[in-house]
Amino acid sequence: MGVVTSLTITDSGNYYQYNPSVHLSFPNIDSDYAGIDSQDFKFGYSSLVHDSSNTSTIATLTDSYGGINQQIAEIAFWIKPTFIEASTILWSDDFRIVMDSYGYAGMVFNVDSTIYQDAHAVGVTQTVFNTSLPLDSGAWNFIHFELLKNTFRANVNTQIGPSTNVNIELNPPYDSGDIFRVGKDLANISPIATKPGIQIPSKSFTGQFDHFTFTKKSAQPIFDNIWSTRVPVDSDDYYYNQVPEIKVGFDYKRATARATIDSSIGEVNGLFVIDGGFGYDSAPIVTISSGRSLNFDSSYEIGDSVTQTLSSGVIMRGEVQRYQLDSSNDLNRYLYLAHVGSDDGKFTTFTASNPTVLSSRLSKTNPSYSIGLEVISATEINTLSEGEQNELFTEQFVDDFLDFSEDNPFGDPENQ
Repeated sequence: MGVVTSLTITDSGNYYQYNPSVHLSFPNIDSDYAGIDSQDFKFGYSSLVHDSSNTSTIATLTDSYGGINQQIAEIAFWIKPTFIEASTILWSDDFRIVMDSYGYAGMVFNVDSTIYQDAHAVGVTQTVFNTSLPLDSGAWNFIHFELLKNTFRANVNTQIGPSTNVNIELNPPYDSGDIFRVGKDLANISPIATKPGIQIPSKSFTGQFDHFTFTKKSAQPIFDNIWSTRVPVDSDDYYYNQVPEIKVGFDYKRATARATIDSSIGEVNGLFVIDGGFGYDSAPIVTISSGRSLNFDSSYEIGDSVTQTLSSGVIMRGEVQRYQLDSSNDLNRYLYLAHVGSDDGKFTTFTASNPTVLSSRLSKTNPSYSIGLEVISATEINTLSEGEQNELFTEQFVDDFLDFSEDNPFGDPENQ
């Protein structure tokens, strides 16, 4: 998971009067996750959020643990249920972690035979609950399940669960290639959990889930009852100080940045990362907004009346006849104006505007407060002579009716 370290300006824009706002897109959330809650989390920046219909794939084991292995294997996570109800929390092919309608957390195993089935078993399964301390709704609860060979303890918050023997010597619950999933298992791929006469539903819990770890501890012959060795106080506090085989934090955080402008030319001249965020796997989309006068209006249509205030205070006026981009199709454009004149009645024309003086830009008279485009140059197009017939009188035939051989080319009276 990456952070944003720098931003590059690809287009400085124009007409900025004050520093604009910079908005960076949220990191791309793993498509295997039902959803992310960036407002409520135990550690880091966000948590996994679920409702009754959700399933999230969070990890895959690369080795086998439990059963005949002489090492502790531990699953731990934090959960904040919106409300207490019988539901599924976490599962793979050979186990399922659930809570019952009272909020007690438990785990069901596929076992080797019916020898060790308790009163909760259905088929060749065995379910073990921590019935000393239920989960609290609306609060973060620490679930910590330990397995040493075939001895299991379900610990919840500050309550250490009883050590229970489960018959999994030949059927370890943590196999290489097992996929850990949070939430519903409506297809009942995992073993079904029960309490006397009651089957725990396969639907997902509703709430938040955070900071999942799977840890093994080699050469650990017995469970440790010291609480401080089990409960993390931050995201880097590990079980038995052992780095987890799997650690998933569901951490995503939007990066933030700020922009500066060069007020003399109205362009953005700097982008600075304030907070690099977390969870980025590609460059974010950056959006720059505001920074221009609320009265800015660069949209012109045929018939619009426009004005420009010259440095002398004289106001030029004209009516838009045509509006087009230049030949390179870039940000420059041409406005063709008619009925051009100044309010002092003298011969004056539009001129290149001062980019730092708003009133010198080309503005629309409706709305009267609008501030428009910067005038780069103004050219007078005089086509008054285009319809004249002067060229016709330069041809030879046009004066054939005149006889310049006579004293009077229009004819001597005596010859009339």
